[in-house]
Amino acid sequence: MVRTQKGISRFFSRTLVFLMVLFASCATVPPAGQNPAYPAGYLRASPLWGRLQLAASPRLKEALAQNESLKDVVNRAHSLWFSVHLAGFHPQSWVLIAQGDYPKGLVGLVLDTKPHWVQEKKTVPQWFDQKVGLWVFLPEDGLVAASSESFTPERATWSPEVFRQVPWPQVHGSGLYLEVQEPAKLLFGEKGARLFPIEKLILRLKAEENDWSGPLELQFKDKQAAEGSLFLLKLWTASQRLGVSEAPNPLLSFLNKVTWSVQDHSVWGTPVTVPYTVVEQFVNKLTAKKGTP
Repeated sequence: MVRTQKGISRFFSRTLVFLMVLFASCATVPPAGQNPAYPAGYLRASPLWGRLQLAASPRLKEALAQNESLKDVVNRAHSLWFSVHLAGFHPQSWVLIAQGDYPKGLVGLVLDTKPHWVQEKKTVPQWFDQKVGLWVFLPEDGLVAASSESFTPERATWSPEVFRQVPWPQVHGSGLYLEVQEPAKLLFGEKGARLFPIEKLILRLKAEENDWSGPLELQFKDKQAAEGSLFLLKLWTASQRLGVSEAPNPLLSFLNKVTWSVQDHSVWGTPVTVPYTVVEQFVNKLTAKKGTP
């Protein structure tokens, strides 16, 4: 009889703990009293970083949720912050910070019950998807961090390095905001950097029904460098329109209708239209192979 009472007591205790976690999740809100760009502090310095506003792109959100590894994260996300290291056009490593309705306790509980996911507790508590090679770390309520590499104590600590670089007024007004440092060097090496000495590429796009649309800004050190690159950009765009490029890249195909102009030390391209399918393809590449993005 005593043993039965202990069993009943243990059952109700565990049930109570579960209900407390469940009810707490209903009242969870994103970090309070913090800058809206706060999640960027969990990224790391990268030549390519940005923010995707999923709330403004329901069709894209639905498409991204088709990816089994990202489905649960995307369904509860309001926005996605990301940083990517590239070798040419190929992603080598990446970090994604999802901001949304994520109670830390409940998310951890769900991950513990999913097949293929294994929890690691040696340095930083995190989960690893053995099927696709995806690491997930829970920094705090409202945030989920995913990466192609495991989270070390340094990478799991909030840092002001990227946070301070975020021009929030421009980011906030964009459905897709993207910054790339020295894009020609990043994509084409030293020769590309000498041909197009672009210091920074900035995309500020508004969400439409099927795509994003907005201006592309290429920043140079001075107006002379901008004007010198303008002719080459127009020539390249013309080659894309005529289809004379030997191996046109789908990630650049949306630039073939852009008109280029110089303003101060920047070259502006308008209008830039990026179909949602381009980002869908990019995300699929990031999670296509086990252990590599």
